[in-house]
Amino acid sequence: MAIPTSRTCTDQSAGFLERFSLFENNKKPQPKSLSPEEHAEFRKHAKSVQYVRPKLSEGTQNNLGVILTKWKCFCKELLDTKDWETVIKTIEVPTMIDFLLYICESDSVKAQALLTQYFRRFQQLYRIQTGNHVDRNDSELVYKYMHAILIPTFNLCPPNTNKPVLEMEALHCILTFHLAYDYAIQPLERQRVQLSACYQVFCYPGVRPAELDCNEPKKSKDGTVEEIFGVNGVSSICTDSRPMDSARHEGVDESRGDQQGEDQESLVLSRLLLQETVARGRPKALCYEDILLMIVHDPESGQLIPAMAIKFVHHKGCDNKPRPLVDASSVLNVKPCGGMQCIQLRWKESMLKKPVFRRVKSAELSDDERMAYAKLRDDMGEQSLNAGFKERWTPKFCRRRAGNAVNGDTLDSIRDQMIRHDPRFATSRGAYQN
Repeated sequence: MAIPTSRTCTDQSAGFLERFSLFENNKKPQPKSLSPEEHAEFRKHAKSVQYVRPKLSEGTQNNLGVILTKWKCFCKELLDTKDWETVIKTIEVPTMIDFLLYICESDSVKAQALLTQYFRRFQQLYRIQTGNHVDRNDSELVYKYMHAILIPTFNLCPPNTNKPVLEMEALHCILTFHLAYDYAIQPLERQRVQLSACYQVFCYPGVRPAELDCNEPKKSKDGTVEEIFGVNGVSSICTDSRPMDSARHEGVDESRGDQQGEDQESLVLSRLLLQETVARGRPKALCYEDILLMIVHDPESGQLIPAMAIKFVHHKGCDNKPRPLVDASSVLNVKPCGGMQCIQLRWKESMLKKPVFRRVKSAELSDDERMAYAKLRDDMGEQSLNAGFKERWTPKFCRRRAGNAVNGDTLDSIRDQMIRHDPRFATSRGAYQN
């Protein structure tokens, strides 16, 4: 932990100027403005744009690879064709319904939510391949068939069933058992501390397990992801799914040498029509830079107490200048100077991008690998049974407790913001209200 120390005004000004200069130097330069001729060429390019293929996350790409594998098997077994692209571009409602029926027959689908998720992924696959959304009337017909025929026939369980919810008394009980009576052996004692912190972070803010640990599916090795996302670019009306920067002007032979020069000149214009995701530069989990530690004055007792604020989003901002590394006693003995009511504690710069909850391999703590969800799930389930509870706990027990705690006491918009639900889908009403 790095903490600020008392400095003179000259030192503070020098430190501010140094951080400001570093921030300015790290800023990306603005692209060069286009000339009137280049603007005219850009408008010509933009007229033929039909669909901008996005740069999706790795998890979304894997999910689309799974649905593509099922779609290929459906086309091969029932439609007797391997040209799945032509079929999906000319698909009709009976084919979509038959595809969902094929999934229910061939896979172990037990929940309505899973079947709905499959259809949403198929709609996304259709959008990527054709550049158009599935017709809204067609989608409504498919959903009606799902609810009227498929769900009753295959006895798929509804999303709002009797789901256990963790109460505050149960949290106090499990924490007491965890710290005083649990004799389970861990490879590192850090894992015992991590589990205690996970209990509290799950219960109070109501975060998703994926915000603390790693549960991403492994990348498909059958080549379906590369088949979908092998070429990133802009689909044009005249070239269907070909990227614009690979398209050629009419009447120009691709083998000519001057064509290469034209492509290089239009590359800047084509890139303005591409949508790429900027690299995060950090793992998709809670990192030390998301935690703000402070020493504040208690307004009632007037004593100095440590406080903490956590952000569960990937945010932008420049890193503060680190201070010398100290021990825990030095951190807790820090006092605000003058009339300050609080003082911020800064993390060491090398720790900002590291996950807080990390994986342990062979009794060694990993530097950048997130804690596995399976480890967290098994530890919570085993410890809850050892503490005397009837059911194995999962992280969702705690998340439901946080959702039920704010439900009814605040506006729906604030509740959705806290639980991070999209208000358009009414997720809380459909899946969290017991």
